[in-house]
Amino acid sequence: MDFFTPHYTKEIILELGKVLPKNNKYDTDELIPLLSNSPFTGFTLTQAVHGRTVSIQLATLFSGIGAIEQAFKRLNIEHVIVFACDNGNISIELDYDNEFKKVKSLNSPEEKAKYVQNLYLSKTNKKNYVKQTYQANYNLEDEKFFYDIRLLDASPFINKIDLLVGGSPCQSFSIAGSRGGFDDT
Repeated sequence: MDFFTPHYTKEIILELGKVLPKNNKYDTDELIPLLSNSPFTGFTLTQAVHGRTVSIQLATLFSGIGAIEQAFKRLNIEHVIVFACDNGNISIELDYDNEFKKVKSLNSPEEKAKYVQNLYLSKTNKKNYVKQTYQANYNLEDEKFFYDIRLLDASPFINKIDLLVGGSPCQSFSIAGSRGGFDDT
């Protein structure tokens, strides 16, 4: 269901945290008046079905270990992770145009994810620790974790995602990284 117009700003998360009830369930009868009275004009409710619980359908690119998912969790915002995508900083040599054509020819998102995962496994023995950590944090099924944005065929997800978020290069800002900020991105 398409409940929200997608926007990709932290203001949405902050505003949702201010106006949504803290009970993890957002019935549209409570949600509509809260959001319509919100001073945040960039957020609009595009569809509401009475008696339904709103759950934001979330997808992330450059997902890392899931910063936006953690923010939703801490703010008690009900959400479903549709997919995540991160290569764990593993580089492989490929003819990306040719491989993307192969990915597009596959039938389901699960087949596409498995194909790219197997491609990575056949080209390197490096482990994707980002994927392992993400899945441990959020219990995301293997077939919903995509390795490479260049090989991600997003067409099966059209009209199935409310919020698409691209992760920031956190190593440049983290105390665990070099803290070089934007000069290190």
